[in-house]
Amino acid sequence: MAQSIASTYDEFGRAGRKPVKYFGSVARSDTTAKELFRLSAGDIPIGLKVQPMGAASDAGTNARISVGSTSNVAYFLAGFDVKGTTLTGGGLQSVPSSAANLYVPLAFDTIVEATYAEAGTASTSGGPWIIEFEVLRDV
Repeated sequence: MAQSIASTYDEFGRAGRKPVKYFGSVARSDTTAKELFRLSAGDIPIGLKVQPMGAASDAGTNARISVGSTSNVAYFLAGFDVKGTTLTGGGLQSVPSSAANLYVPLAFDTIVEATYAEAGTASTSGGPWIIEFEVLRDV
């Protein structure tokens, strides 16, 4: 048990890792994958947030944002609702229950991309949304 505690301390504590935040934006027009930023192999994703910079989408049926990589468009966040009331207050919305693949070191350099998708009547307003992504990086 002491060994696992030591390895956890080394990986996340004073072993030379620091938190780094990345930001990107997603608009209603980003219906194909849009590059937000690049992460390095060994980075450990530890947080993901979505912040509206305007109103919620007014798409007819639904409007969703996915955040992933070039090989998996929903690797970190799949179909997060940006039409519903969860994002209408203009405040920061954390998405820990929807976020995936956090707290695991990346095996290779990763291009993080985001996509907006909607169904029903096309939206005429809403967004953009800021994606905040936090990783632990070797120093």
